[in-house]
Amino acid sequence: MAKSGKPSLEDEGVLMTRRLILLSVVAVIALASAVEAWRYYRAYEHLQDGRSQLDTAARLLRERGLHLQSEELETASRTLLEAREAFAQAESILSSDPGLHLAGYLAWVGDQADALLHLTRMGRASAAIGLETVAAIREAQRLGDIEGVPLSEKVLPLLDAVHPHVQEIEGQLQLLTRERDKISEHGLAPPLAEAVRMLDENLRRLRAGLADYESVRLLAPGVLGYNGPQTYLLLTQDNTELFPTGGLISVYGIVTFDQGRVVALSLDDVMRLWNEWKARSSAYFEPPGPLKRYLLRDWTWALGTSNWSPDFPTAARQAQFFLQEEAGIEVDGVIAINFITIEGLLSVIGPVPMPDYGVTVDANNAIETILEQTHTPRAAAEGKQLFVAVLAEKLIGSLLASNCSTGVALAERIADLAAAKQLFVYASDAQLQALLDDLGWSGRVRSSGGDYLMVVDTSVHSTKLNLVLEQSLDMAVRLKENGDAGHRVAIRYKNALPQWADGKSEYLVSQMLGGLYGGYVRLLVPEQSLSQGVYRDGVVSGLEEVAVEAGRASFGSYFALPAGEVASLAFQYLTPAVLQACEPNCEYRLLLQKQSGTRAMPVAVTLHVPPGAKVIGLTLDGEALPRDSLVIRTDLSRDRELVLTFKPG
Repeated sequence: MAKSGKPSLEDEGVLMTRRLILLSVVAVIALASAVEAWRYYRAYEHLQDGRSQLDTAARLLRERGLHLQSEELETASRTLLEAREAFAQAESILSSDPGLHLAGYLAWVGDQADALLHLTRMGRASAAIGLETVAAIREAQRLGDIEGVPLSEKVLPLLDAVHPHVQEIEGQLQLLTRERDKISEHGLAPPLAEAVRMLDENLRRLRAGLADYESVRLLAPGVLGYNGPQTYLLLTQDNTELFPTGGLISVYGIVTFDQGRVVALSLDDVMRLWNEWKARSSAYFEPPGPLKRYLLRDWTWALGTSNWSPDFPTAARQAQFFLQEEAGIEVDGVIAINFITIEGLLSVIGPVPMPDYGVTVDANNAIETILEQTHTPRAAAEGKQLFVAVLAEKLIGSLLASNCSTGVALAERIADLAAAKQLFVYASDAQLQALLDDLGWSGRVRSSGGDYLMVVDTSVHSTKLNLVLEQSLDMAVRLKENGDAGHRVAIRYKNALPQWADGKSEYLVSQMLGGLYGGYVRLLVPEQSLSQGVYRDGVVSGLEEVAVEAGRASFGSYFALPAGEVASLAFQYLTPAVLQACEPNCEYRLLLQKQSGTRAMPVAVTLHVPPGAKVIGLTLDGEALPRDSLVIRTDLSRDRELVLTFKPG
């Protein structure tokens, strides 16, 4: 007999059994999932807590650094210990979780799981670095608070005292690096990808900081005379009369360090030295062509104008030569500052009373006070730059007498001034000079692969108009399929004397000599570059000089600019083979180097990629920029580096 469509009791029993088994399996899976979810939630809580604590402590250390009070250091230490414990608990959950091990067999999920575990371990190492940093700060403050010891004598003992902590930090950095290398960068979920990006930036900063510390630790004994007395030529440059390394040299000094102590210090007007030299010598040294044509005329090249080269080591050696010629003095190195440097130091030290002159110099009035005091009847009688020499001597005295808190702030400000190209140091010793290069204190014209630009302005009319001259830079780069790059660099100048002069003293205004600015501008670009013309306000102006300086091609042109007027000077040139390797993607690098003695000149760079190319990435000083706009606006408060990556069409 045929079976009916209705299931038998036996069949229903089998089905029911299967359903019960399925429900049981689902229930088990659901229960296991709930347990796993709870475990991940607990791990996530610990991770979030650890990151929050770590961020709090890191912010405190970054913002306050060596200025931290004892109670703040206790807070930072306690917060870091809590962060380390939170990361340890998260790691314990994740490393023992069977679900995490199973996830490893699934490609995408496995990458996320691995990244999570490695980031947790890196969190523990980061907390350990923070704790060592707190210990190093305590040690530095202990030594810095010792009274009666000049700041220069504390430098080496301080570096030695914190060295064990730095070594511990370096060990944790190695652990961080190993864990980071295990994280795949591709296909990470957005939150993890952002965490890895921030981590990479922090690692870069940490490595740079450790490298700077090591350079200073190796540099300090030699520079401060622990290996034998060291004598330096100190140059004070007037950046209101701009010269390639920061300004016309107004004051020179001789300073000698022995075992960290300043054992000799003297400063004087550079023109007084020149007059004494010319009274006993008829020596003549031919100046560079543009310097002779527009400024010195029949005068000899000498110490005051020795800094014609924008490459500070070259200019420093030239200054050493003239010091030997004019004064018979040999030195072991050269230190150069300018009026912006003086402003920066005064912002930390505070006002400096000058009772003999009836003025007090502070960070806000320094430049105009200097210019006024160097052009009074007293200055004409006693020496035009004597006021600057006295001020510089007082500043150095205040620097050496600084307490711990002020000394720390000064060290930070000096590092900032060096980064902003307002302080250069040259050492005749090749090993010391290499360390200065590593620190970025040498003022060298930088060598680099890829593209390069440095705008070098020189005032050649003996005015102080760089105090009121306004500048901006527009650069357009057109990249070609064959790897070449066409450039148009336009520098806009505005002589803002009329607006500035209103209400100013006669001593100040008289130094502008009617307001006609005379400038000789040079573009330093890659050595193989070929000039295609110079234009003044769109009209062919003519290129005055093509040369090679410090391994760079140099295009030079003179221009005059009356008071109240605006001018644009545009250089066009071609640079062959500027692109880096294009397999599979092309990389374009542009280094913009700042001239000392200038402030934060606005800059706009417009990049044009070859037809059909697809932009992959764009960074400025290592920070990612949006890829949908290739017009980059920044400033030259310091050197800048642009990196563009694109896929050829």
